[in-house]
Amino acid sequence: MISGGCCGGTAPVLCRQSNILVGFDVQLGEVDGIGVYAHPEHARYLVRDHFEIDSIDDVRSDTFSLEIPHGGRFVLRELPAPPA
Repeated sequence: MISGGCCGGTAPVLCRQSNILVGFDVQLGEVDGIGVYAHPEHARYLVRDHFEIDSIDDVRSDTFSLEIPHGGRFVLRELPAPPA
């Protein structure tokens, strides 16, 4: 799930499938077969962006993401738009 801001800012948050609201949250794509979702209002502008989900060794995070206990966190990196 791409978080909409609140605690951790706009960042990928690894969560259980049960946290995804089927029929409400918008699927933006997949990473290794795992769906990437966002709240509909947030998805409206994310679909125009080109980004990648990366991981870094940095436990300093105030999100509730499931990877935090493993000593890292996910980040969203904006990519340049492809040539028109």
